Amino acid sequence: MWRTCPILSSLDFVMAHWKQKWITLLSWALLLLVSLACGPMVTQRGPVLVPPIGDDNVSPLSHPDREFPKEAARVRALAFDPTGRWLATGGDDGKIRVWDFRYFAGAASVAARGPITSLAYSPDGRLVASGSEDGTVQLWDALRWKEERALIGHKGAVNCVAFNPDGDFVVSGGADRTVKVWEIATGRNVKTLSGHTGAVNAMAFSPDGEILATASSDGTVRVWDWRREQALRVISGHGEPVHTVDFRPDGRILASGSGSLSSLGSHGGYALWDTKSWSEVPGMSPRSPVVEVAFRPDGEVLAVAYKQGWELWGADLFDFREARVVRHFVGHRGGITALAWSPDGTWLVSAGADRRIAGWRFAR
Repeated sequence: MWRTCPILSSLDFVMAHWKQKWITLLSWALLLLVSLACGPMVTQRGPVLVPPIGDDNVSPLSHPDREFPKEAARVRALAFDPTGRWLATGGDDGKIRVWDFRYFAGAASVAARGPITSLAYSPDGRLVASGSEDGTVQLWDALRWKEERALIGHKGAVNCVAFNPDGDFVVSGGADRTVKVWEIATGRNVKTLSGHTGAVNAMAFSPDGEILATASSDGTVRVWDWRREQALRVISGHGEPVHTVDFRPDGRILASGSGSLSSLGSHGGYALWDTKSWSEVPGMSPRSPVVEVAFRPDGEVLAVAYKQGWELWGADLFDFREARVVRHFVGHRGGITALAWSPDGTWLVSAGADRRIAGWRFAR
């Protein structure tokens, strides 16, 4: 039987030891080369802050200037308070989160009764209304984040909520094809507007509060004298489900957006309507589904969220003075679900089905 030589065993040990050290040294050298080539690798926690993009160096395609921490579920609603300091978000997890927009930091969180579809701050910032899939509208104290009142009456999901400019009523639209007007002081459903033959998806008050525009899956926009419960106009020019409406702050133009996806392709676009004649205003419109339109508070720019192809979604900023698209944003996959301008018009915030919330800087 062969006996192991002590000298050879020691030599094998030394060789194995140095072999391991050479592997370690080579690994560190490779890591150093990669870091020099790609830049330092930094693990970030919390929001990612990117230097703002000003008008002097705007490119046709631009990425988010800031991002919130990624949410656990799809975000479907955004709302700024009147001061622009607080941003409320809500989505499929049924939670309303409040962010301090100055620092992009979380400030509060509260659980609603169901998945949240819509949010709105009252004009004085004291209340927040939330609509949810369980058919409930909830009114929240925006300081203590306690439920003040639950408004129950819709037979199906509530898709949209809005306060009138005076702040004494909140209006909701739902999958039951109705629009309900609620008196805030009592919580009573004082009016119900009927006429849509499809789900009511979005709504907007005119600046003076006298007119309410509603968008529906029946392919129409209805213009209401909501106090008298009368439909003043039925706009049927889209021909596709209408998902969004917004008045320009001077009240002279109503924007609406529609779209559908079928086996034959994608169809839709946005339209601008003169509120004096209710005739369509010529303008640029992408021939693809539009999911959100939102006027900047000064009324000079319209943000349009739409779909390109089947995966990549973005938002255009259409400048009325120059009658052209002045900036295009790319930052979400899976669909943009909500847009909101900060009250001073310097930030546009978008939410997407990819669970991301992004802030886009627009210098004034």
